[in-house]
Amino acid sequence: MKYVVMIGPDPEAQGGMASVIKAYRDHGLFDRWPVLLLPTFVEGNKIKSAFVAVRSLLRYVALLMTAQVAVTHAHVAQHTSFLRKAVFVLISLLFHKPVIFHLHGSTFDNYYEKDCGKWLRQMIRFLLDRSSYVVVLSSYWRDWISQVTCNEHIERLYNPVEIPEYSLVEPSEKFKVLFLGRLGERKGTYDLLKAVAALQGRYTALQVLCGGDGELDAARKLAESLGIMSQDKLLGWVRGQDKEQLLSEAAVFVLPSYHEGLPMAILEAMAHGIPVISTRVGGIPEAIEDGKEGILIVPGDVVALTAGIERLLKDPVLRIRMGKAAHDKAARLFAIDKVLAQLDALYVYLGVKQQS
Repeated sequence: MKYVVMIGPDPEAQGGMASVIKAYRDHGLFDRWPVLLLPTFVEGNKIKSAFVAVRSLLRYVALLMTAQVAVTHAHVAQHTSFLRKAVFVLISLLFHKPVIFHLHGSTFDNYYEKDCGKWLRQMIRFLLDRSSYVVVLSSYWRDWISQVTCNEHIERLYNPVEIPEYSLVEPSEKFKVLFLGRLGERKGTYDLLKAVAALQGRYTALQVLCGGDGELDAARKLAESLGIMSQDKLLGWVRGQDKEQLLSEAAVFVLPSYHEGLPMAILEAMAHGIPVISTRVGGIPEAIEDGKEGILIVPGDVVALTAGIERLLKDPVLRIRMGKAAHDKAARLFAIDKVLAQLDALYVYLGVKQQS
């Protein structure tokens, strides 16, 4: 058997890339196609993750040596993620195997333009130019990557999300604002806490729920200094039924990021019929049109963020209309079956044989 060898994080790891791979697996991609996932990252310490990556690399070489690789599908972000996957892609090219370079990194543009030296930029261009397909998450990333590579085979493939039936979210005793993501400056966590602090005197029913890992201690200290500990709940990483419960109760979803690819958290909020307040970065404007599915602001504009939350807090009709529009758009563009159909077509084009 010849495999689609998928290179990326363990599906049970934290983060958007792992969530995408998990969605692929849980909704039948690995059953329809001979997909073999070789993880290069798992939760735990760096030694454990390095051991897993080396073991996957050795197995990958063995598969190539025994002619068991049909296509290499590499899920790539910036920094160490790129460096790990670059080894696999280089070896695949040496064996003349088709490569899908699937770019997820929210700051890959900054990484390429500011963090990489001359030789590393040349390496990135070399791999992109020789990949069979470069897959990106949005039109923004397609436009950017087309300036870096001469490869004409650039495919926009949205991140997938499961679409539950639409149900109206009505705030109970608390008006719940939900944040899901890695807590820290890049995701705009501190801007959100400052906005909540600005509103706390006028809206005692306002509560912000922050689900995610990252800089929890720093977020807790800021909440304490702002006097909003009673309104701010830092939940740590949430998944499964706990996340579903949060999405079923939230009135508004807020992700005021400074850099993004196409955040799974926003797509999940849209799928649950929650209006979104976010920023005009990466692929977000492709998901959220300002005034339709939510409100878009400039990153770092705490005044606009505060006003956006207050606007949706005070206007339930607008909140419901935007939430319904978000659900409908998610079903139209990001539903798992639509995304997987596009990926199926890509595998067919590259000559992969479906599972019998």
